[in-house]
Amino acid sequence: MKEDKFPPGWNTERVQQVLAHYEEQTEEEAVTEDEATFEDRFRLQELLDRQDQGVELSSEERAEAEGLVELVEFLTLIRLRSKTAPSTS
Repeated sequence: MKEDKFPPGWNTERVQQVLAHYEEQTEEEAVTEDEATFEDRFRLQELLDRQDQGVELSSEERAEAEGLVELVEFLTLIRLRSKTAPSTS
């Protein structure tokens, strides 16, 4: 059986809590959360565009971009898992 790998500070229990959050979320709450994720993606795109233009990012901006990449990837994974997870009801 394949062992799940989680980012630092995450484990199966925490992932299950996040899945429960998404399963219990109202449509309005989901839209609000999606808008916040969109803002993160916009900031990430802004940083990547600057880098593509030859502007060297500061170490803080590079760290921010790396953190945003990890966040967006993780939120996408959790969202996909919540849609494919068997219903507990």
